[in-house]
Amino acid sequence: MGNISKLRDIADNLSKEGNFDGAYIIYDEINNQIWAALGSAQQGLNEFSKGFLTHNMMQSIEFKNSYSPKVMNSIFTKRFHLDIDQTVNEFIFSLYGHLSCLVRVKELWKAVPSSEALAEFLTLYTLIIHSTKSRWVNHLLQINTPVVNENHLTRLRSNFSLDLLENKLMILAKPMLQTDWSHLNNLLGEYLGLIGKRSSALFSFISGNTKTGGKRKYKSYKRYRKYERYEKYEEYESYDEYEETKHKTFNAKKATEKEKAAFYGAILELTGLVTKSQIKKKYLELITKHHPDKVSGLGKEIVELAERKTKELNEAFGWFKKKYNI
Repeated sequence: MGNISKLRDIADNLSKEGNFDGAYIIYDEINNQIWAALGSAQQGLNEFSKGFLTHNMMQSIEFKNSYSPKVMNSIFTKRFHLDIDQTVNEFIFSLYGHLSCLVRVKELWKAVPSSEALAEFLTLYTLIIHSTKSRWVNHLLQINTPVVNENHLTRLRSNFSLDLLENKLMILAKPMLQTDWSHLNNLLGEYLGLIGKRSSALFSFISGNTKTGGKRKYKSYKRYRKYERYEKYEEYESYDEYEETKHKTFNAKKATEKEKAAFYGAILELTGLVTKSQIKKKYLELITKHHPDKVSGLGKEIVELAERKTKELNEAFGWFKKKYNI
């Protein structure tokens, strides 16, 4: 992967020189590389959690929430030689450069679908407001889903309709005034004016929440307060309500044969009547899938979890092997 810091320096210089087309292309490449890293990390976490936390949605969500920052830090360090905070900083400035170039080149703002551009504005707003929180990745993945193939971004799929994008931008426009990036509201308003959306509710709302007019109160804000409440509900209901599930500690020395069969059978994902060959086949399938080498690029913590899973699989198969003379 390229050095995204150096790429951004080049793009920034091109933009200063007025070469917005050239800068746009480089900013686009930086953004694609970061989204590809996000997609690869989430893909690895999803695959691992499906096997490690079989049929337990709450544990899977808690697992991804807990380990996403650590995995992302590992991926960013490996690909860009930057930690997670440095990468977020590059992402913010490259998105801003990308959007700034977009509004300065007629061919660009006319060619790029408004839903795509607004999703990028929402991504930038979200990063600025949530970048200091450990779950900023989860916020971004609510907006877009990066589809990756062999660590390369093939498509960035938007998860929101155009109306919902506009509503969420209205939610973030006001708190944006409390940051050093309040001028983003002006840039968004400029873009909306270019694409003929001056009569839209979003344009009216943005006009009342710019640096020059932020203290004025607009009826549109009251009209959309319900969306702010929805955003807060969505954030805490989707992520924060899940507490770490407490599990009973299995004691092989005290457990009955029936309890051992149920416990070890669950580890090997066995259901119904199975033959000796099926038990062996399932063990080989799982031990191959969860080998630590499979997740070596996801960081030390995930490798340790894979080692624990491998140990569990070996223990479970050892019990079946001894019991049924496999």
